[in-house]
Amino acid sequence: MTAAGWDLGYPNAFEVEPGRIGTLYYFNRRDDAVQANGGVRHIARSIFTV
Repeated sequence: MTAAGWDLGYPNAFEVEPGRIGTLYYFNRRDDAVQANGGVRHIARSIFTV
């Protein structure tokens, strides 16, 4: 998934369980069917292992 711009807003990270981190942020996709100032923003989540 590719962002439509550099703006990933208001990130918030938290520990899901030991060694796993979750992050919430708003995001707009480059391939969004509705292109309003770079795409419709939505809340996204990523979970990764440290």
